[in-house]
Parts: sequence; C-alpha cells; structure tokens
Amino acid sequence: MPVSNNKLLKVINKHQDELITKICNRLQKLSLSHYEMIDFERHQEREEEFLAILIKVICEEDDLPLKKYTEDLAQKRTNEGYSLEEVQNAIRIFEEEFWNILVHYYPVSNELVELLTYCNRAFGLARDHFAKYYISKTIDMQNELNSLKERFYIYKKDRKDYSENQEYD
Repeated sequence: MPVSNNKLLKVINKHQDELITKICNRLQKLSLSHYEMIDFERHQEREEEFLAILIKVICEEDDLPLKKYTEDLAQKRTNEGYSLEEVQNAIRIFEEEFWNILVHYYPVSNELVELLTYCNRAFGLARDHFAKYYISKTIDMQNELNSLKERFYIYKKDRKDYSENQEYD
C-alpha cells in the first residue's frame, strides 16, 4: 500500500466518528427525501458501510468493489423508491464531508492533491454507476410501456374490426 494510503487510513480512522456524524446529520436534513425519515443509527450503518468500501477501493486501487456495491445499492434504492437525484445528493454530501476531513487533517502536500484526485474519481464512479442503473431502469420501463401501448393498439384495432364485422339482429 502506498504511503499516501497509510496516511489516509490514519486520518480516516482517527476522524471516522466525526466524518460519519457530519454526513448523517446532513442527510437527515435533506428535505423532502427518504433520507430525512431514516433514524440516525440506520444512517450510521449505511455510511460506515459506504466508507469501508470507499477506503478499500482507494487503498487497493481497485474499482471493482465500488462498482459491485453501487450496483447493488442502486437496485435497493430504486426498489425503496429513491430518486436518482436523492441518491446523487447523498453521494455529494458524503464526498463533501470526506474532502473536508482530508483537507482539514491530512498534511498539505502533493500526496494530498493526488489523493483528492483519486477520491474525486472514486466518487465520480459511484455517481456514474448509480446514473447508469437508473437510466437502464428508465429505458426498460419505457420499453415496457411501448410494448403495452402496441399491444393495446392491436387489441383496440381487433375489437374495432370485430365490432364493424358483426351483424346485428
């Protein structure tokens, strides 16, 4: 693991409670969202899980766990009725607080710039994975609606033909 990753782990481990608390407090204030209805403890669990994945991705320099996690999470959130905007706002809040902790506590150096660049990339990937999932679900839904419209049109046409050909007594 590169030196910058060791420093990152030290900073995050030392300030994890502060980071998670700030994220959870902001999420609970995200008005007109599902996030404002979740109790603080549930927020903590969720954000700690996301932080663990994010740290793993940064330290191992492997995006695959983040991709898998966000795909699974996107499916859960859509099934729970979350909009893409809600999820993107939550990621943005997480990212802002993560950056604030790093900028405040990480030693100022070229390593910090590199680390922030990598973190920016990781958060961008998370947002992209959510967007791709939501878009694919929207396209699937639109295709299903188009299929229903087509079947209804055929049904309506057949009924019209049937009623026109029917002889009345």
